[in-house]
Amino acid sequence: MLAIKRPRRSTPKVRSGCSTCKARRIKCDEATPECLRCVRSGRSCGGYTVQATARTSPAGTIKAYSIPFKVPGSQVDRQLLHFYCSEAASRLAGFSDPTLWTQLILQRCHHQPVIRSALVALSSLYRDHMCSASNSAPVSFQSRPSSMEIISKCHRQLASHLRSPGASTEVALICGLIFYTFECLVGDARQATWHLDQSLRLLQRTFIENPNFFASSDGISDHLISIFTRLDVQASIFDSDRLPGLRLLPQGSVASSLDSIVPDSFVDLSHAEDVLTRLQNITMHHITFYLEYKRYSWDQLPIYVRTERLAIVAWFEKFELATTELLGRIDQHQHQHHGSPNPDNSKTQTSHQHILLLQIQAEMFHSILVEDNSLSPTTRETGSAAENRLDAAATHISTLLDLAKKETSSPLSGSGFMLSTQLIATLYYICMKAQKRQTRQLALSLLQDSAVPEREGLWDAKSAVFVVQSMMSDYECEDASEDWAEARLEDFGEGVVDAGGLDSAFQLLTISREAEGVVGV
Repeated sequence: MLAIKRPRRSTPKVRSGCSTCKARRIKCDEATPECLRCVRSGRSCGGYTVQATARTSPAGTIKAYSIPFKVPGSQVDRQLLHFYCSEAASRLAGFSDPTLWTQLILQRCHHQPVIRSALVALSSLYRDHMCSASNSAPVSFQSRPSSMEIISKCHRQLASHLRSPGASTEVALICGLIFYTFECLVGDARQATWHLDQSLRLLQRTFIENPNFFASSDGISDHLISIFTRLDVQASIFDSDRLPGLRLLPQGSVASSLDSIVPDSFVDLSHAEDVLTRLQNITMHHITFYLEYKRYSWDQLPIYVRTERLAIVAWFEKFELATTELLGRIDQHQHQHHGSPNPDNSKTQTSHQHILLLQIQAEMFHSILVEDNSLSPTTRETGSAAENRLDAAATHISTLLDLAKKETSSPLSGSGFMLSTQLIATLYYICMKAQKRQTRQLALSLLQDSAVPEREGLWDAKSAVFVVQSMMSDYECEDASEDWAEARLEDFGEGVVDAGGLDSAFQLLTISREAEGVVGV
């Protein structure tokens, strides 16, 4: 009897999932960070290629979606999560370690509906922002009822979660970070700062009441502390009346902690960034706590203020040496593995840009400490040396932007919104502090450069440009017959820049221009 030959059942090709499951031609469960099929079978999960393949999709033109895990919700929600995975997550991370945005928050999103809803809303707003930027149309929060509805739903979900018996500090902090980003995207600095301050209070309280929270197995607590500290510093630079919400080093212990704060060398770029974040936090607390001594001479300062200030200056000097050494090690490593000290390698180029960015940030904070006469005669920089420091910072930013334009994988390439590179703040600071007209004009031109983010957290590049141009215009009219090369904009417009930060200066100048019949931004 002849056996009946049954036709072979056709199975679809495996187009998604990890590379290991694709090679085995089996269905992948697409769990993160490793798929469960690989884990249970003892195999090494090859990971996913979503970001690499989808990154070239223009904003708003995604035809299909592919996310590294299965999630409930509508097809629109999954498309927005795909957009988050392929576009927004890495852009939000910028030059920093992307693990928080690209992995850890996504993992929590799989199990926490409130985080998932917040990510969907964030992706929707981010996509709207990118589309409006490409069309040169302003982003109007009020004109997007669907986004407002999504955000309101997120707020209700979080409120409900916090009232539940299993309320999680981690969920609250993640949502606080996402809500802060919401408001920055739509340009509501006051509401964004409110979300930030609420998160910082929760974080500071957790330091005291639940120190075990900071021993998370996957390191998410360290990532949250790092990003909230950077945003805290940024908010205090943005609003001169705002005090930093976090304190990473107790008052009075600065001078005794030199060796423990800045090492002789850094393990990697993330280590260097974490150290700089601590330095910025300490510097902001020192400046605000001893603000009453700003115009005092060195001899008039209390001994404890002198000691602390000299310690911080020494930290920045040590940081600059350590980052230079790290750059040398990166080049040496590339030379050993590729036979060239400067290979055409996107990862290497991004590392160079990241180090340059850290040096620029350190340069700005260092210059804040040495700009006045409250340093000892042996360590004080003369006016020309301080001006040279501003010149160097502007030149470094120009170099950074040129590198970014040549490297399509650079975080500064094609992004209208970032969180915390401090580029806008640094250029605005240079415009206000520089005595040389040439330095001011260079910084102003860089503020208008296409590689500078349109928005960076609370900072808006167009608002900064408007304030600087308005003040320069008034200054030139006032002193048209005099040589004003040795003056600073902040001295000329003391009543404007001391009004509470960029937003206040923008509002004051806008009112003034409207009264004069001049159209503003």
